[in-house]
Amino acid sequence: GYLHENIRFKRVIIRRVDPLFWLLCLSKMSNLDISRTVGIIFKIFKYISLVGLIICFYGLSVSIKKSFPLWVNPMYAEGTIINYKTVSWESRRAYAGSMTTPTSSNLPVIKFHSHEGKTIRFTDNLGHNILKRGASVPVIYAKDNPPNAVINKGAWGWFDTYIWLFGFIVSLLGIHRFNKPAPKFNNANA
Repeated sequence: GYLHENIRFKRVIIRRVDPLFWLLCLSKMSNLDISRTVGIIFKIFKYISLVGLIICFYGLSVSIKKSFPLWVNPMYAEGTIINYKTVSWESRRAYAGSMTTPTSSNLPVIKFHSHEGKTIRFTDNLGHNILKRGASVPVIYAKDNPPNAVINKGAWGWFDTYIWLFGFIVSLLGIHRFNKPAPKFNNANA
C-alpha cells in the first residue's frame, strides 16, 4: 500500500542523489577506475582543507592579536551602556533564493573609567539589546591599551577565537585524513 510505495520512493530518491551510487553505476557502464576517481576526490578535499587551514589561520591570528592583551594584562572595570549603535547588512535567506532581506544588530556603546582615571568609550563586538541604557556591565580591557575593551561575558567573550580554532583543527584533520592514500576498489569490469 501507501507505506510500501513511500519507502520505495525514498529509496529511489536516495539512490538518485547518492554520489557513491552514481560512481558505482558509472563504473559498471564503463571501464572507469574507481580507485583513481576516489584518489582525485581525496586530492580535491585535501586542497579544500588546505585553503580552509590558511583562512582559519589568518582569522585565528587576527582574533588572538586582538584578544591576547586582554588575556595577558587584563584590567577590570564597571562600565555603563550609554547608547546602542545599529549596524545593518543584507543577509540571504536559503529558502528565498536570491531575495535579500535587511538585517540589523544593536551593538552597545559602553563608557568606563580606566585605572588611570581616563574616560573610555567603546562599541562591543557582540550585539544585544537585553540591557537598557544606563545599565551597569562588567568590562575587561588591556592595561596598555584601554580602548581595546569588551564586555566581560566570560567564555562567550572569546567566541570568535573558539570558532577560528575549531575551523583550524577541522582543517588540520582534513589535511591529515585526505593526505593518506585513497582506499582501493576492485573494478569488476577491468
